[in-house]
Amino acid sequence: MGVVVSALADETSAVAHILGPIQKPSISHGIIPSALNAKIVYPTFKDLWPPYQIFALAVVGVLHGQKWDAFNVIFENTYPYQSAYTAMIYLLRTFDMCQTRKVEVSLENIFTGEQNLTAIVESILEDPQASRLIVVLGTYHLHFLLSIINRDIGGDGKLIWVGHGDWMTLAARKLAPLGSLSLMFDIHEDPHLRTYLLGLNASNPNPWFLGAMQDEFDCSDPSCIKEILGQVINSTKHLSGVIDSVNVFAHSLKAFLAKKCPGAAGTNATSCYLLYEHEFKKFINYVAFQGISTIIDFRRSSFNVKNMMIYQTHSRGASTIGHFKFEDQEKLEVKRINFTVYTIPKERLDPDTYCRIGCKVGEHRHSLSRCCWMCRRCESHEVVSSDGESCVSCPTLYWPYSADDNSTLLCRRIKPSYFRWETTTPAVLLGFSLTGIFFDLVLMCQYWRKRAHFIIKASSVEISMVQLIVIALGYLAIILALGRPTTIKCSLFVFLFMASFNVLYFTMLIKAIRVYRIFLNTRGRRKMTYTSQPVQIGIILSFCAAEVTRFLWINQFYSVESRSSQPDVLVEYVEIACYIPLEHMVPFSLFVLILLFWCSLFAFKTQNLPNHFKESRFVSMCVLTTLIMWAVLMPSY
Repeated sequence: MGVVVSALADETSAVAHILGPIQKPSISHGIIPSALNAKIVYPTFKDLWPPYQIFALAVVGVLHGQKWDAFNVIFENTYPYQSAYTAMIYLLRTFDMCQTRKVEVSLENIFTGEQNLTAIVESILEDPQASRLIVVLGTYHLHFLLSIINRDIGGDGKLIWVGHGDWMTLAARKLAPLGSLSLMFDIHEDPHLRTYLLGLNASNPNPWFLGAMQDEFDCSDPSCIKEILGQVINSTKHLSGVIDSVNVFAHSLKAFLAKKCPGAAGTNATSCYLLYEHEFKKFINYVAFQGISTIIDFRRSSFNVKNMMIYQTHSRGASTIGHFKFEDQEKLEVKRINFTVYTIPKERLDPDTYCRIGCKVGEHRHSLSRCCWMCRRCESHEVVSSDGESCVSCPTLYWPYSADDNSTLLCRRIKPSYFRWETTTPAVLLGFSLTGIFFDLVLMCQYWRKRAHFIIKASSVEISMVQLIVIALGYLAIILALGRPTTIKCSLFVFLFMASFNVLYFTMLIKAIRVYRIFLNTRGRRKMTYTSQPVQIGIILSFCAAEVTRFLWINQFYSVESRSSQPDVLVEYVEIACYIPLEHMVPFSLFVLILLFWCSLFAFKTQNLPNHFKESRFVSMCVLTTLIMWAVLMPSY
């Protein structure tokens, strides 16, 4: 009729490989390998095991309920464990939980030595940033290997293992890690099964049950069988899957006989079944009934599992410590975890206390895993980003400072530096400028008083007065450069700076040309033109008007303004100064060079006149000395 397959995945695969080609129905009540889901190859294979993703949901729910929000995961790289791991990762994001270590293993690679499972477990045990919780998603063989490794490295009490019911199976053989947690689907007990088992004894004819027990435990004498039956009677829940598997055949056979041979019983029913045996396997596909633990309906692949039981292993086996309800994940009851079996401090189970610590002001989280980090201090010019995961530089002109509650750093505009009146350098410059203006005014007064003297008259009193005025304006420009710069002050400073040089050099050129023409025409009797004082003053005033027009026109397109700048973003220093576009400086510099050239040229030509050599040489030296002195003073601006 069919075969009830072992709960072990390897044995299930072996049976399915044999029965698949001959299409003999087989039922498994354990986790199956992914290959058995291929219905084309195994059309008559059925599985009563609920999807393994449900187990992953229960694990996350139980650990989150205990506030164990960080753990390691060791899972096999086969179905259904890979899909269960994927489902678990999705749930971790939902509950804001995380894994500190992910280990994907292959039993084949472990057996061939390509993957060292012992080294993996030891690295978790030795890593100060790794959780001491290890969730295992895998077959019985993986649980068995981890149990042996845990024993060999002395992991009892140092690691908390979380897995499926395989820990309980290993606990019966005293191999399970001490204190490991097992999650199993809540399997109900058939009320008639215990009564039936209590009535069994060695003399009962029971080839199915007693024979299986004798083969499994290598025992045939009455006392041994009695002990085995006692163990089975105390754990009848674990036989519910077997009974439900058998009932699949029973319900299918009942429906089959009702359709093919209504009312047949005994030998007639047997004959009917043998006659239509090739059609029997179709009836299994439509069977639906209430099993002991869940609703079984192959038409919908429905497994209505509501609860998950939680067990903790100890030296004598395992004890129930709580349950988890799938319908309401808040209904988690874990009452009796025995922490005395662990040597792990409880704070090592809460990532907030060992790897998810709060960082100090000015420190950011350097992630070691999704939930663990270490704190690293930001640079002096940086603040912590809004997510706390990195440092970000303050914008230019800004610098970190502590908030009012000293809980964080914010970027604040740096107080700019400029020539303040109370500092040394501005005081020296101010004194220099005022002294220059004072002597300049004194000299102007003396020029005006002595204007009738032949020497002063020869040097052109009006032009000399203009020169003294622009020199005073040059000193005044220095005063405007002191204090906090503004756009108006900067504009006046630049204009006075440029105008004082240009007008001074221009008037110097007029003087040089005038002297040159005078010495050149000493032998002639022609009256010189354009040498009268009004004409020369008119030329100078026209030049000043041109200077004003030039500055205003250029400033309309390239304005002079006060600007803040931070020369080095790594230093808390900002200076505010006048910004002078090149469009102002280039024409000014070129014009100054032209004036310097022409002044020097006429001074040189005057010096080399054959007559009046001493006088011409003296005049040219005065012109050149004035030019050189002002050229030297230019950097002070």
